[in-house]
Amino acid sequence: MIRRRWLLAAAALLLVAMVGHYLWWYMPRARPAVPDGDDLPGRLLASGDLPVALWIPFPHQNLGALEESFGAGAERQRFLNALARVAGLPEPEIPGFGPFTAPPSRELVALSDEAGERVVMAARVYPALAVVSRLAGKLAGNPWLAGGEVDAFGGRAEVRWDGTLWTVGNVALETVLPAGPEGGGAGSGDGAGEHIEDEPVLASLRLERPISYLPAGTHHLYDTGGGLEVVTAGAAVGTAGTAGEGIGLAADGPALLAVSGPGGPLHGEGGAFALFSGEGGGGGLAGLLDGLPQAVVWYRPGGERFDLPAEEILSRLGERARGANGWTLLGTNSSAVAAAGPLTPQVDRLARTTSLALAADPAAALAAVDRVLQVLEAVPLIDRDELRRWRDWHTVLAPLTAYRELSVLSSVGPEGDGGEVAERFHLVLATAAPD
Repeated sequence: MIRRRWLLAAAALLLVAMVGHYLWWYMPRARPAVPDGDDLPGRLLASGDLPVALWIPFPHQNLGALEESFGAGAERQRFLNALARVAGLPEPEIPGFGPFTAPPSRELVALSDEAGERVVMAARVYPALAVVSRLAGKLAGNPWLAGGEVDAFGGRAEVRWDGTLWTVGNVALETVLPAGPEGGGAGSGDGAGEHIEDEPVLASLRLERPISYLPAGTHHLYDTGGGLEVVTAGAAVGTAGTAGEGIGLAADGPALLAVSGPGGPLHGEGGAFALFSGEGGGGGLAGLLDGLPQAVVWYRPGGERFDLPAEEILSRLGERARGANGWTLLGTNSSAVAAAGPLTPQVDRLARTTSLALAADPAAALAAVDRVLQVLEAVPLIDRDELRRWRDWHTVLAPLTAYRELSVLSSVGPEGDGGEVAERFHLVLATAAPD
């Protein structure tokens, strides 16, 4: 009887240990880490032939945790495609790994050119999973797991195994492999991939040249405890709620404010766009735009500007007014222009000091975008491209409504006594009001 009890107790402990092992090593959760400069994925983050490098620790867990917020499968791909179109980037392609979002591994790195045409990925897979995955792939005829040619990155790519190192790409790994002390090697390192960041991060993105509104440099993703934060290396960390200092939204302000400055989406002297929660359609338009939320753009006469919803109509019939510092305001109606007027000094400062500034209350902004779509879809002859832009914003904002604040700042300005130019990117998704 005693022996049986001991056996039952041992079996229970073994079961608990197995469950605990699975939860710790495999279940989706935010799990930051530091790049291993002595292993290939960490080394590739710091050096390599391709100008874009994304490094993710425990990718099956961190990407799985993001899927809980941003969707999985086709839903995730729709979000990523819409986000890429909004940012002016190629639509991404994320290969799978059997039942996992990404290879169960300590770290994964993906390298690419700016166009996303030359791509290579490498992951150091857990030893037991490496053996099981290769065997399962061979039995199922799945080259993603077993190795071989696959359809990926707009053409053909090759999946290879080197021990526990899993790679997939349409360029040879050897061409982007940083040299080691004896010519390099998949498992050796010389510290050439010295730690990009000494603090644990959820991801790091290295850019040798600017892409869209991301400047050159290394950008780190952190879990702040109250949300997520992306910061360019060297910038302050842990400042959720202040990423776009001076672009926070007042309770009675716009649901979304976007400002373009030097190097931003607008050329010349830039401009801005604000979307309010209040309705601003109708007026002299015979009820055609009833229900349309209030919206305003700031622009310089003769310069480029953002589009209003129903741009073809409002560009001729909207309300115009002169603002401070030479700005002209064009809005859906006079009350929208009046509400936006006090923001003009703020818009002017950001248009001179940043390439892109964005602040939004995601839930309020999504509700306003939803009403824009309802109105535009009922208006005959609305441009299909305009509808797609608003649908993309709807897709991007929908999974962000769990956050109280979205703030983005891409800045270019003088730094230091020498007046050299400093480029910084800062994004905050905050779930709670700052102290």
